[in-house]
Parts: sequence; structure tokens; C-alpha cells
Amino acid sequence: MAGAALAQSDAPFDRTPENCVPATQIDRTCVIDDQTILIVMRNDRAYVNLLPRKCPGLQQQSRFSYEVTGGRLCSIDTITVLEQWAGRLEPGFTCRLGDFHP
Repeated sequence: MAGAALAQSDAPFDRTPENCVPATQIDRTCVIDDQTILIVMRNDRAYVNLLPRKCPGLQQQSRFSYEVTGGRLCSIDTITVLEQWAGRLEPGFTCRLGDFHP
């Protein structure tokens, strides 16, 4: 049994980027910088999304919203930075997502 577990852990990790992730499985997100978001799924799998361009205010505000179509968040979708103004959250820049890298 231990040998099988060891062999499984030595298996190569598939690093092929994915176009979409199931939105209902997203547990939390973490903004790394203006171009990078870490997305942690409920199954403890994580993805790094490298946006095609810097998204102004993303790192400073560290929060964003998104809308999904068909229950999936995809590389063709956009996020909108949520900026705090006078105690309210207001929409800021809208930026396109990139591929989801495991």
C-alpha cells in the first residue's frame, strides 16, 4: 500500500493550462499583484491566473467581482476591480482573465 501511494505521488503533475474552472468549486481567491490571481478550489486544487495585461488597482484593492456563464469561469471572462469610495464598493477597471494554470 505504501509503495502504491509513493508511486502515485511520484507521478508527473499535469501542468496543462485550463480554459475554464467550475465557478461553484471556487473556495477563495488571493490577489498576488496587478496581473496575477491565485484561485483555490474546494478540492484543494489551486490555479494561477495570469491576466494578459496588468489590471490597474487590482493589487491595491485586492478584491474583484465576476459574472459566470454556464457555471464556469473562463479565460474569455472578465473581472471588475471593486474600489472602496466613501465606505461603498464601486466598480473600477474591468480586465480579461487568462488561462488557469494548475
